[in-house]
Amino acid sequence: AKALYKAGEGRLGTNEARFVDVFCRRSFPQLALVAEHYAAQHPHDLRTAVVSETSGNFRAALLTMLDYACSRYEFFAHVLHRALDGIGTSNNVLQHVLVKWKFWRLGERERE
Repeated sequence: AKALYKAGEGRLGTNEARFVDVFCRRSFPQLALVAEHYAAQHPHDLRTAVVSETSGNFRAALLTMLDYACSRYEFFAHVLHRALDGIGTSNNVLQHVLVKWKFWRLGERERE
């Protein structure tokens, strides 16, 4: 959490390499803990920091990883809602999410 603060809000400009390092070299449970520690140490959460310090596809990628790490259920619900919302259904997204969900749940059952 400290490294991310120093790489973003704690300096002028953003050290994107540090964000990549933290987001890509940690497991999702570890990333969720980083987000918890960030929120405890700073006046706002890690999601707010990512939004204010990054942009474009890089921001979207970091937010996707963060959302998945912090709450898989909410993440999948949000993606499914987007796939089903509006005129027509995004079949490709719907199929992708359902297959991913099935494999994720199978992995959870193996650990039980």
